[in-house]
Amino acid sequence: MRGGVLTTGNPFLDYFIWLLFSFIGMIEIGASLSELRGLWLVKNKRLNIFLASFITLGAYIFFFSTDRNLFLGIEGSQQFALYLAGLVSAIAVVIFISSILNRNMRGKGRGMNALKNSSFINLWRRNAS
Repeated sequence: MRGGVLTTGNPFLDYFIWLLFSFIGMIEIGASLSELRGLWLVKNKRLNIFLASFITLGAYIFFFSTDRNLFLGIEGSQQFALYLAGLVSAIAVVIFISSILNRNMRGKGRGMNALKNSSFINLWRRNAS
């Protein structure tokens, strides 16, 4: 049996988990630096950056702490599919969680700048009607 304590035993799932949490952390760091408060998971900018850094670092520790980084057995096309699935899932998770946590944010604006004062779901509702 290959792997260590921090492994699911399934290289596909390990790769997906690494990508999912890495992307969540990176999205949150980008949202914090861009002041897109509607996507923040924590209302304090510094705390959100710390949380995002912790999530990203944790994902890398999870993935690279065992020998799975030497040979996964995942083909290039499978890696691309998992990469895309991780990215889309991370975007969905961030939108879902931040929309629940920031449901009272009802600012105005257009484009990405609207996320500075409103949650994604509130923007969606406003533009859908």
